[in-house]
Amino acid sequence: MEDIDTRYNDSNRAFLQAFLARGTLTIKEAKPVLAAIFSTATDDEETSAEDVTEDDFHSYVNAANNAISPFDFAIRSTLSQHDRTRIYALVNTTSDPLTQLATTYTADEISYIKRLLDAMFETYNSQRQEVMAIQSTAAARLLKPPTERAHETQNGGATQGSSGQGLTGMAGERVLKDLVQQGWFEKSQAGFYTLSPRALMELKYYLLTTYNGGEDDEDQEEAEERQDKVKLCMACKEIVTIVIINYYDTIEDRRVVSAVEPGYLKKLLPDGPPAEGEKWEDIQKDIETKIMPGLTHWQSPNFMAFFPASSTYPGMLGELYSSAFTAAAFNWLCSPAITELETIVLDWLAELLHLPECYLSSGLGGGVIQGSASEAIVTVMVAARDRYLRDCTWHLEGQAREEAIAAKRGKLVALGSEMAHSSTQKAALITGVRFRTIPTSATDDFAMRGESLRRELEKCWQDGLEPFYLTATLGTTATCAVDNFAEIANVLTGFPQVWCHVDAAYAGAALVCEEYWHLTEHFAAFDSFDMNMHKWLLTNFDASCLYVKNRNHLISALSITPSYLKTDFSGIVTDYRDWQIPLGRRFRALKIWFVMRTYGVSGLKAHIRSHVVLGEIFAGLIRSRPDLFTVLTKPAFALTALNIVSPPPSPASSANHLTKKAYETINARGEIFLTSGVVGGIYAIRVVSANPKTEEKYLRRAFDILVAVAEEVRATEGREGKDE
Repeated sequence: MEDIDTRYNDSNRAFLQAFLARGTLTIKEAKPVLAAIFSTATDDEETSAEDVTEDDFHSYVNAANNAISPFDFAIRSTLSQHDRTRIYALVNTTSDPLTQLATTYTADEISYIKRLLDAMFETYNSQRQEVMAIQSTAAARLLKPPTERAHETQNGGATQGSSGQGLTGMAGERVLKDLVQQGWFEKSQAGFYTLSPRALMELKYYLLTTYNGGEDDEDQEEAEERQDKVKLCMACKEIVTIVIINYYDTIEDRRVVSAVEPGYLKKLLPDGPPAEGEKWEDIQKDIETKIMPGLTHWQSPNFMAFFPASSTYPGMLGELYSSAFTAAAFNWLCSPAITELETIVLDWLAELLHLPECYLSSGLGGGVIQGSASEAIVTVMVAARDRYLRDCTWHLEGQAREEAIAAKRGKLVALGSEMAHSSTQKAALITGVRFRTIPTSATDDFAMRGESLRRELEKCWQDGLEPFYLTATLGTTATCAVDNFAEIANVLTGFPQVWCHVDAAYAGAALVCEEYWHLTEHFAAFDSFDMNMHKWLLTNFDASCLYVKNRNHLISALSITPSYLKTDFSGIVTDYRDWQIPLGRRFRALKIWFVMRTYGVSGLKAHIRSHVVLGEIFAGLIRSRPDLFTVLTKPAFALTALNIVSPPPSPASSANHLTKKAYETINARGEIFLTSGVVGGIYAIRVVSANPKTEEKYLRRAFDILVAVAEEVRATEGREGKDE
């Protein structure tokens, strides 16, 4: 042809023929092809694949594109959604892809393919979980068309000429097999079908117009609210369908807790960084081969230990944007949006959690994002110490005041119930004060009561100590007990110098639901409150939301403003460095904003309630086997604490030994991951499953594992007893 570049020669024709034979190529796959072509073209020297450069490849691709463009074909590229390798494919630039399929498939088969696409991009692609894939079993359920099509109007109803009878199982399997062989679909080892990179490129226009709608929507408001099912990377203009789908879709198949030995990674990595930069493809491969074996998979539905650490795509995107914007953000001027969005979203959250108005920024209070609930406790304990010492020595000045403060520091004592998290004791170590615990009782479900608090406060004064701080807990670590806030508030009216902080790190998320609002009734009597959105409220770590009733107490204790930190806005705007121990801070409000907007209030409530129901189902299963298990306390906030019953004639005291042995056996096998604790002298296994991938089937499986192991250790104990 006259309009083809004159430099287009037999070597270029051979490359195009090789491309046509394969359909898709990566640079790695193309290098041996080009090496063979180069070797044939030069008689005196053989070319190896290592000698072929990326520039050589791109030169041949460009030449091929020039040759085939008059025929409405082009070689285009996209990134693999599994390993991010760039894949080049020969695509038709003008023909309707479904028309292409119609030359190979019957009308009923085309209808089936449309149903598969609907499932990928609609059914299994929601705002809560963007998974554009379909499993083999789900594909089998689509063989017969439903009586009413969800997309009948949008997709034109049944395909013209189809019988409406659907396909047989054998015919459906053949269609799927052919789609994979022809390069339209890819099938993972886990049995998931996804569109291939070539299909994404060729079907791009069809997918966008079918599932995202067009610009000519009659209802503009509906168009604005519509979720775009097919996401585009605006930088690379490529369809993003899976993100980290291969990890998340197979996470339940991975051993949930890492089984590596200490020091494993040092043996796998070189002694130092490379002298020259490496390709990202090589770096990424090491994630799976070197890093993944050393990970415990907190997002796995088989992770039922500690408390959950949420991870969602909106949270991930918030972290991505935050990383892109990277700012130390120690004052308002560093990035005004970072400070102001944090104030706004924390006020939103305070109202959502039904906190008293005194914790809102519109009054004397306000919220600030900390790294963890432990960091929040240290921060408010410093403020409590400063407030107490300042109030006790307000009438003194100069050296007399300094000496009085020094004398009182040695008498200060922080309090928490014996069920409170260890972070209170650690904060006491950091702040240089003493620590005492308040006893709890099984009869009170291990909640702190007012009378126990009063006795300990009075005893402190009798011992010459001065209590200045108390941690009350909404959802203790061991059993999710809730301290008696009404009684605590009543007792503290007689001890106004004590700063009371409510630690609601995990269970505080449940306050988004109205049925838990009664728990906040007395919070106006307390000084601070903290909950972690990164535990149970769909936000990636870290996002610990601390609220104070009077922000001036934090600022007075933590504000230092040297000349280099002063701005024209100092004293007028919020500078969050004065609300925390570190100076710099990240843009953490962004991911909270993304999560709140993506899920909405109704979505957040539904998330919490679904896990509470699952927790009740699991507790019911445990109670169904009283011969094997005892539930220590009333299950709360999706947590169940249980103990294994000793088989007769073994003494009841052996229950702790059996429970510990069962716990260790289960974790050693790695099918599920649990944690344990000692509550009131009783060894307990904790089961809490509240991450976004939790489903009833995984809790039922955990129950089956507990039953099997409990029976196993009881039988072993019985045999050992007979041998003795």
